[in-house]
Amino acid sequence: MAEFRWTDEQARVLLEEGNALLSANAGTGKTRTIVGKIGWLLGLDVGVGADGRPIPACPSPCRIDEIAAITFTEKAACELKERLREEIEASER
Repeated sequence: MAEFRWTDEQARVLLEEGNALLSANAGTGKTRTIVGKIGWLLGLDVGVGADGRPIPACPSPCRIDEIAAITFTEKAACELKERLREEIEASER
């Protein structure tokens, strides 16, 4: 996600250390934001904000088994799982 620029709203979600609930219309970047949030919680580089400055690293990264991501449909769950897998694999390169 290094080339992607997060909007100010998305960046606020990424940097929030507590739980996050995203509710928005279709095509607004919810899944991308959730993947970015989980990546940030895992200590991955999640790219830059709208101003071009890097998103600060998570001060206390966690393990993947400490994260719960809940969706309403199996299709959404499969899409989220695939995007997370791609992001984690890309970070290992």
